[in-house]
Amino acid sequence: YTIGSGTGVGGYIIITSDTLTMSGTTTNPDIPVSVIDSFTEGFGDSGDITIDVSTFTMRDGARFGLSANHTDRCFTGSAGSASITADSGLIEGGASINTSGSAQGGAGSILFDVTNDFVLRNGSLSTETFGTQNAGALSISANTITIDQGSDVLSNTGDIGNAGEITLNAPGAITISGAGTRVATDSMFVTNSGSPGKINVLGQDTATLTINNSAEIASVANTGTSTNTAGNINLTGFQSILLDGGLVRAETLSDAPGGRILIEAELVSLINNTSVNARTNSSGDGGNIQIVGNDISLENFA
Repeated sequence: YTIGSGTGVGGYIIITSDTLTMSGTTTNPDIPVSVIDSFTEGFGDSGDITIDVSTFTMRDGARFGLSANHTDRCFTGSAGSASITADSGLIEGGASINTSGSAQGGAGSILFDVTNDFVLRNGSLSTETFGTQNAGALSISANTITIDQGSDVLSNTGDIGNAGEITLNAPGAITISGAGTRVATDSMFVTNSGSPGKINVLGQDTATLTINNSAEIASVANTGTSTNTAGNINLTGFQSILLDGGLVRAETLSDAPGGRILIEAELVSLINNTSVNARTNSSGDGGNIQIVGNDISLENFA
């Protein structure tokens, strides 16, 4: 690990290898064995984490984090960013990557650039802010992306800083599946919180997108002012989009308006109690929903 304290800046962590595997927990599941950390406790920023490997694997509670652990609102050090380049990526079994900002320090980004397949299975990727600065962006680019078994891809705000933007980009296929599986950006239940971020799920040419079995994509403004809108959600660029019992929502529980939802593909199928909503549960206006395609099918659509 590296630490930035006082006015000093934390050092970088750079790993270059053919294979990187992080795994294992102790008898206490709250204390992971495999940990990579970079954090700041002062005015200097923490360092970035850069990984360049052929095969990237995290499992069994392994984690790495980049954080601004500030106990005083005057501290300005920001958390660094994580950048992972690999031929294949697998995160499973409760493993996680997190960046977190607090006080006047922001949270860094998490960026995956994977040549072949990326799988997040019962794992977590998150950026969050609990201060005045924004959470970082979270981006996954791969040939195929699979997110399932209760996994989280999240960017949240618990203070006046805004949540970050989430982008998934694949020319092959994107599958988001299973109860408890979420790709989401939220403003938490605090007074005058910042805005949730946008979510972009992007395909290319013959790509397919499947959201099923109660998985959800969501941007939710839980609290805030009328200017802190729910983020827009864009599902575009695909040959086909199938929502089979999935949920897409850009809603507000505050005075903020709901976000816009765009679903665009040659073939769009919304079936089996799928729900798409941009509603408001308070005084904010509901958002717009636009579905564009050459062949659109709605069956048992909620």
